[in-house]
Amino acid sequence: MAATVIARPDTDAVPDTAWHARAVPDVLARLDTSERGLTSADAARRLGRYGPNALVIATRMPAWRILVAQFRSLVMALLCGAAAISVVAGDTADAYAIVAVLLINVSLGFATEWRARRAMTALLQLDVPRATVLRDGVLQTHDARALVPGDVIELEEGQLVPADARILSATELRVQEAVLTGESMPSHKSAEDILAPNLALADRSNMVYKSTMVVTGRARAVVVATGDETEVGRINVLVRRAPEPRTPLERRLDELGRQLIGWTLAACAVVATVFFLRGIHWRVALETGSALAIAAVPEGLPAIATRAMAGCVWRMARRRVTVRRLPVVETLGAATVICTDKTGTLTMGEMTATALWVATREYAITGVGHATTGAILFDGAPVDGRDDPLVLAALRIAALANRGEIVHTPNKSSVHGDPTDIALLVAAEKGRVS
Repeated sequence: MAATVIARPDTDAVPDTAWHARAVPDVLARLDTSERGLTSADAARRLGRYGPNALVIATRMPAWRILVAQFRSLVMALLCGAAAISVVAGDTADAYAIVAVLLINVSLGFATEWRARRAMTALLQLDVPRATVLRDGVLQTHDARALVPGDVIELEEGQLVPADARILSATELRVQEAVLTGESMPSHKSAEDILAPNLALADRSNMVYKSTMVVTGRARAVVVATGDETEVGRINVLVRRAPEPRTPLERRLDELGRQLIGWTLAACAVVATVFFLRGIHWRVALETGSALAIAAVPEGLPAIATRAMAGCVWRMARRRVTVRRLPVVETLGAATVICTDKTGTLTMGEMTATALWVATREYAITGVGHATTGAILFDGAPVDGRDDPLVLAALRIAALANRGEIVHTPNKSSVHGDPTDIALLVAAEKGRVS
């Protein structure tokens, strides 16, 4: 994307956090640092002031609160009341049946939510463990959590950016920012541009952000934000503060519960009163009204709803989708249209070569992502790149004029470099050209 460059910015009008709109000398002056970085003593003082460069973990809900939350539904409360009435009335068979239904519902709900809440901490995997920082005028490797605003860091190809930083110098620097922007193509970065203050994050070519990846080149940058003050940290804050509104299914079940409670209590009161007025012993009248209440409670409804939602959660889990709470599945299932501005890059950040044009021929390439399980087809028939001079020449050029790297191990394969380069290397392997 094209960036808007300002020749002479009015630095007094620039917001404090708009580091991309300031020249390098101004940034260094405001951070009270220099291109030689901080001293160890100054870094220690700032660490006490700003805190560690780590995403703050949301307070984990204890297991007992998750368990209690399973009983918040009015239908569940009605079942608990029906079980208590059955015990008082001496109908232990019904009481055992209702308790069994309650245990099934609570167990499924608790297990699903407990696992989902633990999985939600996966956001912390975006944290960067180590960083190369200039301290006391010497490049050192430090725990990334010890970085502070004003530190000067060095970035190289294949590294994750440890903090939000303003670039001081760069050589052929390109950064994969899909984790923040959704863009599949790496962004070209430089230190010279002074940009408009209101520019979108994806267009800030003189900035690098925590948890993005350097795919090519190298750079030196000064840290401007750490921890939850970074862009990815703000996402972490939003996740922690996100409310948990009740889903449409929960609201409908609560409404059903309120109606059942109202009609059941009214019917029980009428039946018990009629029996009592006709001279029937009050205990018999109460037992009769209680039996009517138990019969009116749909004991199987929560079990059926929970089992259906749990089945959906398990099927989604097989597709690596985490559902935080069971009733959320119903909300997702009610969606008829999902609008996004990307395909694939929202979650994978991968590119795939799907076709090859050589001279007058068009070849199809099967397979998706970084997996080399695919083939090159011509008119539906597999082609071995080593037997086709045109394909061999094209794929050999793609593999040799390439800065990407695919490392195969017995357990998995790892990739490093530009997504386009990786896609071409994968295509070459599919054509058996390496």
